[in-house]
Amino acid sequence: MEIGESSSVYAFGTFARKHVKEPFNYRAGLPRGYSPDGPFGGLGGNSGASRLVTYGMNDYIYLNGQQAFAENAYLLGLNPDGTPLVIDGVAQEPFEGLRTHPNGYNPWYEMDLQEHAAYVGFKGEFDNGLEYDLWGSIGRSRIDNSISDTHNPSLGAPQAADGSIDYNNVQTAFYIGSQVNLERQVGLDFVKTIDTDAVDNLNVAFGATYRTDRYYNIIGEENSWIQGPLAGPSLATFAATTAGMALGLEGGRGLNNSSDGFGGFAPNTRFEASRSNWAVYLDVEADVTEDFNIGIAGRYEDFTDFGDNFSWKIATRYQLVEDLLAIRGAASTGFHAPTVGQLNNTQVRTGFRADGSQTQTGTFTPDSIPGQVFGIAQVGPEIAKNLSAGIIFTPGDSTNITVDVFQIKLSDSLASTPDFDVTDYPQQFEQIRNSGFQGAAQLTGVDFLTNEGSRRVRGVEFVATHNVDLESGTLRFVLAAAHVDVEFLEHNLSDRNLFNAEHDQAPYRGTFTVNWDQDAWNVMGRARYRSTRESNAGLNADGVFIGSNEPLSAYRIDKNPGRVFFDLALTYNVNEQFEVTIGADNILNTYPLRQPLVVETSGARGRQYLTDGMDWQGGSYYARVKANF
Repeated sequence: MEIGESSSVYAFGTFARKHVKEPFNYRAGLPRGYSPDGPFGGLGGNSGASRLVTYGMNDYIYLNGQQAFAENAYLLGLNPDGTPLVIDGVAQEPFEGLRTHPNGYNPWYEMDLQEHAAYVGFKGEFDNGLEYDLWGSIGRSRIDNSISDTHNPSLGAPQAADGSIDYNNVQTAFYIGSQVNLERQVGLDFVKTIDTDAVDNLNVAFGATYRTDRYYNIIGEENSWIQGPLAGPSLATFAATTAGMALGLEGGRGLNNSSDGFGGFAPNTRFEASRSNWAVYLDVEADVTEDFNIGIAGRYEDFTDFGDNFSWKIATRYQLVEDLLAIRGAASTGFHAPTVGQLNNTQVRTGFRADGSQTQTGTFTPDSIPGQVFGIAQVGPEIAKNLSAGIIFTPGDSTNITVDVFQIKLSDSLASTPDFDVTDYPQQFEQIRNSGFQGAAQLTGVDFLTNEGSRRVRGVEFVATHNVDLESGTLRFVLAAAHVDVEFLEHNLSDRNLFNAEHDQAPYRGTFTVNWDQDAWNVMGRARYRSTRESNAGLNADGVFIGSNEPLSAYRIDKNPGRVFFDLALTYNVNEQFEVTIGADNILNTYPLRQPLVVETSGARGRQYLTDGMDWQGGSYYARVKANF
């Protein structure tokens, strides 16, 4: 809205809501005593959430006390005095997670995302030609997480009226907590074009910004994270000692705590973090001659948690042949501070080993108890150095071709550490358990965000566009292709993990898009290509999983063959205000190669396809209405 001859105010905002529901890995409903060599061989064992509790009376009293045993004896198939629980002449068995879902189950993870943002500004121009823009923004994002078709096995089940275990009333859905991110920012920008005889054109931009970030989580309902009456470790080793025998321990084992698949946010994972940063910048761009342009920019930024940084960029373009051929190049540095969310992310997730046994792996911060035990250093920013060069070829008014080569060297790159497994680090996990850390008894692995080393990314990009004017419409062709190569220069990865880190993206990809406009109609057709990708699934030449720490020569390398996917969209402009679109991505419902064994070793049990950027879920179809006011 104009408020004067040379000034105006403006504002805009967004609101979005998104609901996602997706299945986790399948938990098999296999008979008790299952063996991989038996009739169900190859399916993997029951998950830890399906086990039978094997504590006896003395085990339970040792861990929880006499009163707790009297209250929960029915879950062990016992009376409060320790005698077998018999109902209608039938001896009752202890609680078994499998009987909650006798046919197995897929936990369903649900995410409800709510986002809104507002932006307001005041801009104009002074009499001397200096343009200004004073603006401010605020944005908030909240994700509510829940999980269903699962259970917290450590809770057992309520007691039925006849004294038996009431499996029909086991809680199977949980609110597991929320994450909230809040961002505020204000800025002031100036732009001025300066008349000078030294160059054909000189443009100067400068300004400053101030930003605050706040990130916190909301704990889930108690039953999603609590250690219920059946939680506890295996007592087999202790029962065999002199002290254990003196206590008369039976040497049983308890059950996993927390909602299976995704444990709720527990009070000990509650966090609220914030930071602020301010920055100033200067950008100068000049047409030195009619054919030669050069730009130089610098930005100084100071963070409350990462200190200060100065980044710069220089870019240039030179027209070699008028209206036909130009060259360009750029060099710059980059600085990326981890987000407050990245720094404070904490969660526990359920997975599976290659033999089918269940794992509980937690992601924790460096200053958490697990982080302190493993000596994890505080996370720092990523630093980048970038180079690029290219040509622009314009053989006609309707055709444009660009080719660019680039290199990005990233130092202190952010990544998750490999999982620290309890079998490899028993002493550290014992320290975590002895600290009283919530859920430590069930943890089988931990990982952390860290600065893992440096990597170099090199690539080439090609883009060609061509327009055709029709009698009453236009036809536009766009061909884009790229080749990218990733090399880790500094790292502490095993041979297997290094191979996958350098090959986890298809090296070649491309798109060919055609847009046809005719009156009120627009038709878009597109072909997308991703090349063959190699992966190391941890298998030897015989297809046997051999772990992650063998030399590369011990593994077979599997290939995920390239695919072409086709998209189509039809848009009709009803009038100047409304347009309607119907379309399909991957309209032919193309899938990647089915590789169940390779996928299973990655931990994604129950899936058939690698999720490496291809449309592994087949086609998607949509309708959209757009209104302009």
